[in-house]
Amino acid sequence: MQFSSNLKFYRKQANISQGALAQKVEAITGKNTTYENIKSWENGTNVKISDIYALAEALNIPEQLLFDNSEKTLQKISKYQTIQANNEDFIFNTTDEDSYSIEVYNGAVGAGSEGVIEESNTKKIRVSKAFVLDANIKPENLMMFKVVGDSMEPTISMNDWVIIDMANGREFYEVDGIYLINIDDTIQIKRLHFRGTKGVDIISDNKEFPKLNSKDDCDRVTILGKLYTHIKIGSGLALK
Repeated sequence: MQFSSNLKFYRKQANISQGALAQKVEAITGKNTTYENIKSWENGTNVKISDIYALAEALNIPEQLLFDNSEKTLQKISKYQTIQANNEDFIFNTTDEDSYSIEVYNGAVGAGSEGVIEESNTKKIRVSKAFVLDANIKPENLMMFKVVGDSMEPTISMNDWVIIDMANGREFYEVDGIYLINIDDTIQIKRLHFRGTKGVDIISDNKEFPKLNSKDDCDRVTILGKLYTHIKIGSGLALK
């Protein structure tokens, strides 16, 4: 029952109704979702993994908090909630022994604008090992990019940063979510909805941008990686 009670807790903490949360989940998954679904999940009905990811994204929390929001887990997560910037170099209060290195690419990925990644002169930042809580994520596959454009508003804004779990030749599960892709030789950050033989819907969270389909609108679509987390520009840089 911890999942159901945690879901209700974080929904109320976000100050949104079951209906409003259902609308957010539906926008993320593309599946019909109503307040009755949210109500049943809060009452202990089993929930699909894709809906769990969508709920966490809609509530702007790591999905592990829906299962375990103990003080120990909260302390781990709090270690990477804030990043400070200094002259375009990222500084983390951590030592080499308890941290990982992540590549930061020059250039930017597009969100409605054309993105260009320069593989030369990359920088590196160090993050606490607590940053990578998912056992399926390998730190060496994480890379960081700046975002240009507003097609993913309000989820991802202009000048935000995204940290991508790069495919690096690996196979991936076709789970709906936000991906880094190559569309017609431009690098874009987009939400993907997989439709089997009907191709892939390429979706902008900003409804002013049209939805594309890989079979109809794009000469070539290559998935480069999946969003791990993103950094929201605010007072300093704060991880979402």
